[in-house]
Amino acid sequence: MEQKQVNFNMATIGKDVEAFVRSRATRLGSFIVYEENGKIIKEDPRTGQKTILQSSERK
Repeated sequence: MEQKQVNFNMATIGKDVEAFVRSRATRLGSFIVYEENGKIIKEDPRTGQKTILQSSERK
């Protein structure tokens, strides 16, 4: 099995992870759910539409 070295730029790793999650969600047709400023947000990455969820809708 071939091993490859992977280097991470810690200054941009958050943006890299976000880009990966968005591309994966778009490909799979999934929504992205995250917390921002104490609010739970559900985003459709294909349209960019954001919906603020109530705490009972979190799961």
